[in-house]
Amino acid sequence: MEAQFPREVFCRIRVDVRGDGLQEFAESLEVGQRVVVEGFLARSGYKDESAAQLVLHATSIIEGQ
Repeated sequence: MEAQFPREVFCRIRVDVRGDGLQEFAESLEVGQRVVVEGFLARSGYKDESAAQLVLHATSIIEGQ
């Protein structure tokens, strides 16, 4: 919510995919296809405390609606 109005926000974030079957599934996705991703966020560089870029480490991916 911003100024009492719902606001939709878009961003791009790198997703690291690891695990059984996830890599193959991710490679089969098409641009613009909706998915639901579960995992955890981490800084892209663990050595730089001021790193502003995030990476989503996917532990689960399913087709979205």
